[in-house]
This record gives sequence, structure tokens and C-alpha cells, in this order.
Amino acid sequence: MRKFINIAFSTIAVLMVMMPFVTLQGQKYPELDELVQKTENLMSPKISDNGKWVAWYSSKNDLREMVVYVRSIDDPKKQFMRKSVKKWIFAKDKISLLTGSRLEVLNLLTGKSMYFDHVKSMEYLKGEDLLVVHYNEKGEGRLELYNDKMRLQDILENVSYYLKKENDLFVMRKDKIVNEAFVLQNEKLQKIYSTPHAIQDIWLSGIAAGGYILSEVREEGIAAVYVSKDYEAVRMEDDLAGFQSFTPEFSQDDENVFLVFSKVVYPQKENVQLWYGTEKQLGKYTRGYVEKYKLIWDPVGQCKTVVSNSSYSSETPIGKKGFFLKLLDDQQMTDKADRQSGRGYDQLVLWDHKKDHHTLLMRFQGKMVIHPKGTSVLALSDKGWMLYDFLSGMCRDTQMPSHAVPYYTSDHQVLWISGGKLILENLLDLRQSTLADFGNFDVQAVNADVRQTPFGYGKHFGSVNLDQLLVVKVSDPEKEKFTYASIDKKGKVDLIVPETSDYLSEFRKAGNANAYVWITENYNKAPVIMAKRNRKAGKEIYQSNKGLKSAAAFKRIVVRYKGADGANLSGALFLPENGGDSLRYPVVTHIYESQHHLTNRYFKASFLNGLGMNEALLLHSGVGVFLPDISYSEKGPALSALESVHNALDQLVNIKQVDRTKLGLVGQSFGGYETSFIAGNSKRFAAYIAGAAVTDPIRMFYSFNKGFDAPEYWRVVGRQYEFKVPLADDPEKYIKNSPIMFAQNVSSPILLWVGSGDTNVDFEHTRSLFIALRKYRKPVVALIYKEEQHALIQPHNQKDLSLKMLDWWNYHLKDEKNIFWIEKQMKGM
Repeated sequence: MRKFINIAFSTIAVLMVMMPFVTLQGQKYPELDELVQKTENLMSPKISDNGKWVAWYSSKNDLREMVVYVRSIDDPKKQFMRKSVKKWIFAKDKISLLTGSRLEVLNLLTGKSMYFDHVKSMEYLKGEDLLVVHYNEKGEGRLELYNDKMRLQDILENVSYYLKKENDLFVMRKDKIVNEAFVLQNEKLQKIYSTPHAIQDIWLSGIAAGGYILSEVREEGIAAVYVSKDYEAVRMEDDLAGFQSFTPEFSQDDENVFLVFSKVVYPQKENVQLWYGTEKQLGKYTRGYVEKYKLIWDPVGQCKTVVSNSSYSSETPIGKKGFFLKLLDDQQMTDKADRQSGRGYDQLVLWDHKKDHHTLLMRFQGKMVIHPKGTSVLALSDKGWMLYDFLSGMCRDTQMPSHAVPYYTSDHQVLWISGGKLILENLLDLRQSTLADFGNFDVQAVNADVRQTPFGYGKHFGSVNLDQLLVVKVSDPEKEKFTYASIDKKGKVDLIVPETSDYLSEFRKAGNANAYVWITENYNKAPVIMAKRNRKAGKEIYQSNKGLKSAAAFKRIVVRYKGADGANLSGALFLPENGGDSLRYPVVTHIYESQHHLTNRYFKASFLNGLGMNEALLLHSGVGVFLPDISYSEKGPALSALESVHNALDQLVNIKQVDRTKLGLVGQSFGGYETSFIAGNSKRFAAYIAGAAVTDPIRMFYSFNKGFDAPEYWRVVGRQYEFKVPLADDPEKYIKNSPIMFAQNVSSPILLWVGSGDTNVDFEHTRSLFIALRKYRKPVVALIYKEEQHALIQPHNQKDLSLKMLDWWNYHLKDEKNIFWIEKQMKGM
């Protein structure tokens, strides 16, 4: 049943005039419906820890039909399939599958199963080799533990909930009016604490004395409780009225835990709000904010230190000596979000909390890697990577370039990944040696240990263990060459995946074996599950979409041209079939910065498209798809996009299979901004679609972004839009790159779409462009999806947009005129 959507073709929303909406219905596409029903998606492949088994989700008909397949890597005859599984977990040669409230534990060697009914959830503890089964209300909230032979190890009644944290299990039970906390010890559940108050969470303390930290919900607020290894409880005495939760931050301190208490503070509800120009976080006035109260607590000695200083944005504990790293706010910034533009510096400070002494270490530009033991830090400055040793107080230049990525490997050694080289550096004598060299390829560590900090992206603890195999992804996207490899500590390289032009995804290593699973695909090759054990060659486990018309019929042509900055760019043209020079196809061009990384993906037919765009539906409808790259110059983002796209079209129209009179352009978000601008500055497209687009960067500059709780100017000057100068410094540049300034010049029909609840790009941008186009009597239709986001979330809206976009291209590029909702606009012109 086709979904309906209400669309207003007037300034109803602006003038608030009460007029009826027009109900519109998209076209029916029975062949595409059938294609979507049959298209198979492979998702979430996993490999058992022993490296013998592979399992994955397979779905058809836009996720309506979900099954789990399980297969042996060595014996293809050993395979299993289960429908409607919501969770599954490997445990050696068994797999547990939860379907609805029924749990099946399947022995993969024998094919025999055990079943449990009324199950709410289940987990597997690898270290203890225990299966955790928690029953629902019909099962009276019972929690059971089973060993590897599926013998009942322990049982606990009336369990409210449990928490699995790595290999630790914490269980909470309510016994009449008492709440009890249990932990798993020696394969048995041991009660450690009871209280009349609700228990919110529990953690290992991390201190030398052992024990646990619990959060307890009291009437006055949240409370921290320490339970020793002898089960003696101590509550931290403090005035924390109103705080709703707390978390202990990771710390290696032997005596102290670092606790961060939080509560949501909502904005004032008074008739008049006071907004101050000195406030650096405007979100306080609109959506509220999270107030934090930070404490360093010695639960054994019952000492605590308040961590509070408004000059610092955040802190993280390091090492065992009570030291913290802090970030000092740049006082020149007007708003906390200003730093996100990529301009300015972070200032790194070392704090000795025992002496309450602060030491300014260095200024750096956003990237930082901390030693796991907290003995040193690597930070990126304008000179390159700098090393600061906390023990000696020495700071020095590593001489490594800014693009290099460091990982600590031991107390005094760092592994640098710089382009295709893996370089080991001794931090004591500064000597370097090459572990491996992949030439001009890019290398990424797959199994590095990266632990995030409160400082945000790019500032973390980072290390690799060279006593185990280091797994790396090796790629050259420009030449479409990809592989995965393992490297031992002596530098011996073994290819896991032979070099290929296919897109590789979902790559995973077995926990306790030299075995791997991944998915490989290409534009003309349906996704395949692959697996490899030890030194054997990788083998095909499962081929998807066997029954479909082969995508091998699609033709891909690489188009080369110059970008706005003179860079050599390329775009991929996909044609419905390799039918020689006799056929001419309409072509839809999709734009969004760089897209060459998408050109070896298999196009899956689906109506569940948050952006409405689906290459497979277009290609199977007889429409070509062009995915060009765009580069940017000092002229500004929109003018750069126009120049890059025009240069690409100059080469595209020379291809004989392309109908140059039937070209369409589509983009969403930043691509929608570029599309909206090109529509007013080009005569080369027959129709346009722009979604969730910024249409007025001048208005945007000083506006407030509800999603980021911050002014927009940091996004405009830096980040994606890269105007590079403020509006006041070069207003002409903003005018020349503003789509709405050229609405009067639009010469081809344009479809606009937006979610009215979009918090990333204000809905008013789309409405204002619609009004401008309407004023100049341009052929425009707007689709406004009620309360939808930047990309559509609701499946019925995703399908509606996908169908409407197909309608739009069929009407304007294929001359299929009997489409009512478009005819209403076009005949009224």
C-alpha cells in the first residue's frame, strides 16, 4: 500500500493561513517492488573465538525477513539457519540464539539443541566459560548460570537486572523491600551489599585494596558506596542533592577513584530569560546542560578532593601517582564550539592533585595519544608530533610528520604508521627502525587498543601489543587496491586478503585463533562472506543474491577532469547495461564532496533510504548514475562545486551512451547546498533534487544550531563549508556562494525536501528557498516531512521519498508525464 504524504504548495507555513493540504500519491513500480523483496543484505558477520564457525544476519524485503546463518569454515555441510533471531552469541562449538522469549543453545558439532522458554536476555562470559540466562516475569526473573557442559552452575531468583562489563558479572535482586547486589566469584554469585535503596550501577573499584563502587539512589540524590573485598560498606558523605547519576572514570591510581557526578539542568521557565554575552555555552539557555561535580575519593582513607576549575574544559587521570591531564580553555574563544572549526590551540596542563599544582606542558592542535601507563604523552603541534615525558619533564620534537599515527608498544617504544611505513622508535635513544613498508599504500591498525578520554575525538590512550599479531588494513583508494595483512614483532608480513579492487568490510579476527571473516563486494559483484583460518587461503562461505538479475550487466566508466583548485579528479559513471553505443541513457549526478570511495560498492535495491537516493533503483529503471568528486578553491564552496561539476560534465557528455539533454542533479545536506547553488547558476541539467540544504550561508553564519547547541559560524568558517574568513571580513564571498541569491535564475524544475524537525540544518533554509522560487514563478515542489530529522528516520517516510524521487526523474528525464502530484505543479506554471 503506497504511503501518503501531505504537501503544501503555498506559503501556508509562513503565513499560518488555514488551508487544506493536498493528498498526493506516488507511482507504483511493481518490478522494483519485486527487486526489493528479493534483494539480500548481509550484516554483522562474526567468527567464533576458536576460529571454526561463522555466523551472520541475512535480510530480504527491506529488513522484513531476517535470518541467521551459521556455517563451519572447514566443512560446508555443517550449516544451520534460524529465523527471527534477535540476539546470538558464540561459545566455542556452541551458539546461543534468542528468538522472541525462547533461547536455543545449539551444539554445532552434534546438531543437538537445548531450549529455554520465557527468557528475557542472555550473555556469555568468556573468561569463566559460563552462559548467563535471565528469565522474564513468566520465569519469575530467575537468573541461571550454565558451564561449558550446560550443567547448572548457580541460580538466583527475583533478579531485577544484571550488568556484564567485560568479563565481570554484576547482578541486582529485589527481595521484598531490600535491594541486593551480587558479583560472580569462582563461578558462583556472591552477595556483597544490601540496601533499602535502589542500586543504579556497580563497578570494580580499580584500587589496590580491591572492592566495588556502587551508585545508590536516595531521595536526596545519588550516593557513592564503596564495598571492600570483605563486603564492608562505606558511603561517601557529601552534599550531592539533585545529582542523578555518577560514573567512575578509568584510573590507575592505587588509592583513589575519580568520580564524575551528573545532573541535567533545564533552562529557566520564566517569562523573561536573561542571556549573557559572557556565557560560552548557549545551549544552557535553550535545551539545558549537564552539570558535573567531580571528586577524587580515597574510599579506604575516607579522603576526597573536589576537582573544580571553570578554566578547564575536562580532565583525565593518568598513571599511579595521582596526576591528571587537563585541557585549558582558550580564553580567546567566544563559544565552546569555536574550537571545533579547527582553528586555535588546545593547551595541555599536568595537575598533581595531591599538591594541587598545575604545570603548563604545551600547546597542540587537537590530536593527542597518551601512554597506557600515563608516563608520557604525544601531542600534535604546528611543528609536528611532540613528546612530553612526565617522569623526566622533558619535551622534545619527534621529527614525525603530522599525518603519522602513533601507538605505544612498551614503556619506551612507539610504533609510528606514516603512509605505508611502520616505524619503531626507541624513546630513550631516539633510534628508529622499519618494522614493515607497504610503499605508497595507506595503512591503518585494525586491532589497536584505543581508549577514549573526556577530551573528545583524537585525544586518547593508544597502544598495540606486538607480542601478538598486528593486523592492518592496507589501501590505495585512488588505484582501487585493498588488502588486509598481519605483521609479527619481527616484521614478517602475511597477507590475509590478497590484493583486490573489491570493497572489503566487516573485517573481524577470531578471539583466540588466527582466523578471520569479512565481506567482499563490488559494483558488479554481490556481497560474499569470506573466511580464512591459519595459513590457508581465504574461502567463500556464502554468496548473496544468487537468484537476482546479475549486477555484472552494469557498466562502469571512469571520468577524469580537473577540480576547482586544479586537482586531478575522477568520477564514476554507472550505466544500466553494457549495451554498446546504440543506447542513450538519462543520467542522475549525485554530489557530496569526495565519492570515489563509493564506486566499488554493490548497489542494494531498497526503499528504506534516509536520503531517498538509491542507485540500484535508478539503474534498474534505465537511468545512469554519476558520482563525481569535488575539490575546493579560495572562491568558496559553492562556486568550487559549480566549477568541478561543470568540468566533470564536459567529459561526461562525450560518452556516447549519455543523453546530454536528460541530466539530473541531486544532493543532500552539504550536497543539497551545492545542488541548490548549481540550480541557479547552470543551464546544463533538466531537473534537480535538493534535500535538507543550507540555502543562505549569510543567514546561517549568525544563527543558532539546535543540534550542536552552538552558533553556526564555526561550521561556516571552518569544517565542511570552509569559507575560511568570517562574514564581516568578506561579505561578497558569502553573497557569491549563496544559493538563495540566485533563485531568480533557476531554469529547470527543482524538488526540495526536508524534515521539519531537522536540528542539523534549520528547516527555514528550505522554506525560504521555496518562497524565493515561488515568487519568481519557478517550477518548484517541496516535500516537508513532519518532525523528521536531517536524514529521514521513519521507514514509511523513507519509502515515500524514494518513490517521489523516482517519480521526479521519470517525469523530467524519461518523459513519463502521467504523474499526478508533479503534473499539478507543472500544468499550473
